[in-house]
Amino acid sequence: MNGRIDLSYSPHLKQILYDLSPQSPIREVYFCCGTQVAKSTANLILIAYRIDCHLRGPILAMHAVKEMAVSWAKDELAETIAANKYISDVLEKVGK
Repeated sequence: MNGRIDLSYSPHLKQILYDLSPQSPIREVYFCCGTQVAKSTANLILIAYRIDCHLRGPILAMHAVKEMAVSWAKDELAETIAANKYISDVLEKVGK
């Protein structure tokens, strides 16, 4: 996931992503929904944003079973981080 975020295919994410931003007065967001509604995309955008802005703190992404969580972390999150040099560099600096 590189470049500008295009929400034209998932306009319903606009309010959710705003509620997750520091500009929002909302402090907790529960995002529970059906399949194929861009949950993974929203999670990846949120994580990348928090890394980019050096916002430290917990993010809890729950999955129905452990295997799904491991698969998402490996196939989605790790690939997104690896594909984005800036985020990879930020995480490398934080890890030192």
